[in-house]
Amino acid sequence: ASHDLRAPLASLLGLIDLTSREMNTDSTKHYLELMSKSINTMDQFIADITEYSRNLRLDTLANEIDFNKLFKETFEHIQYMLPGHATYNIDIQGEESFYSDYERLKMIINNLVSNSIRYKAYGRDPHIEFKVELSAGMAKIDVIDNGIGIDNKHLDKVFEMFYRANDKNVGSGLGLFIVKETVEKLNGTISISSELNVGTTVHLELPDLGKD
Repeated sequence: ASHDLRAPLASLLGLIDLTSREMNTDSTKHYLELMSKSINTMDQFIADITEYSRNLRLDTLANEIDFNKLFKETFEHIQYMLPGHATYNIDIQGEESFYSDYERLKMIINNLVSNSIRYKAYGRDPHIEFKVELSAGMAKIDVIDNGIGIDNKHLDKVFEMFYRANDKNVGSGLGLFIVKETVEKLNGTISISSELNVGTTVHLELPDLGKD
C-alpha cells in the first residue's frame, strides 16, 4: 500500500523537475516549487504512517547495537536529503554490549536527526551531538542540536499526534509522536528540553533487551 501511494508522487516530482528545466518564467518555477513542496509533504506523511504501522505490527528484535555505525549511517543518509551543511559529533561512554531493536532505533534517530536539520537556526549550520552512556542493562542517549529550539509552552505537547510546535509548514506533525511510540515499544522513556534560538536536547533511556 505504501508503494502504491508513493509511486505516483515520485512520478509527479519527476515531471515537475523536467518542466522546471524547460520553463524560463520565474512565476512558473515558483508555482512548480510550491507543488513540489506539497508533494514532498504528502510523501513524508505516507512514510510516517508506514513507520507507525510497522512499529505497531512487527515483533521487537534484539540486535547488538553499534552506536557509532547507527549514528553515522543515519546522519549520512539524512544530510543528503535535506538542505544545509550539517555536522555531528559522537561521544560514547562505557564498554558494555547493548542489545535492542536496530531498525526501531534507526527509525528513532532518523526522526530526531531530520528534525535537527529541518529546524536549523537562521544564520548557522546544523550541528548534532550524539552522546551515549552505557551501563549494565541500560543505555542513556542524548541527541543535542543547535537549532531554533522549542518554546516552553509547547514542550508538554510535542509528542502528541499531529502537533506542530512552530509555524514552519514542514513535516507531518507525526515525527515525535512516532518516536515516543517506538521508544515505548522498546520499554524505554523519552524526554525533551529546549531553549529558543539555542537548541534542543532529546534524552532517551532504553533497557537492554538481551540476546535472542
